[in-house]
Amino acid sequence: MSMTTSEKQWVKEYIRENWMLKDYADLRAEIIDTIGKYLCKDTIRNYARRLGLPRKGPNWHPPGWIPVQPTGKKSELPPEERTMIKPPRQTICWDCRNAVPGPEAGCSWSRRWQPVEGWDAEETWVRYGAYGSQKSYRVLECPEFEEESR
Repeated sequence: MSMTTSEKQWVKEYIRENWMLKDYADLRAEIIDTIGKYLCKDTIRNYARRLGLPRKGPNWHPPGWIPVQPTGKKSELPPEERTMIKPPRQTICWDCRNAVPGPEAGCSWSRRWQPVEGWDAEETWVRYGAYGSQKSYRVLECPEFEEESR
């Protein structure tokens, strides 16, 4: 199903305003959620090219990352601050005993992909493969969290 003229205009404006703030997966997800029609990464890239927006090359960093520009001079920053600012926090599920469902472990998220009642989580997108992405959550607090013994 093709887009209407007003949808195309909205998509162009949205891309123009958010091009350097979000990566392809986030732009695509929000456009699809808003207009309810599928757009591939190349379509978004072509709109950006036609709008004269800068190309996102291999050195483009997503929001939250601040690249340090090499100046050729010795840095006055301490070593731990010379490269990149930390990426966003990971989900606490990686350290949870219930992350892998089993006879005596598991939660509603690991068993059925349903959010746990009462957790504090941010909606996010997880990339897999070259072009795939899937809606997920970055869990910050969870009532079913149990520290995994390693």
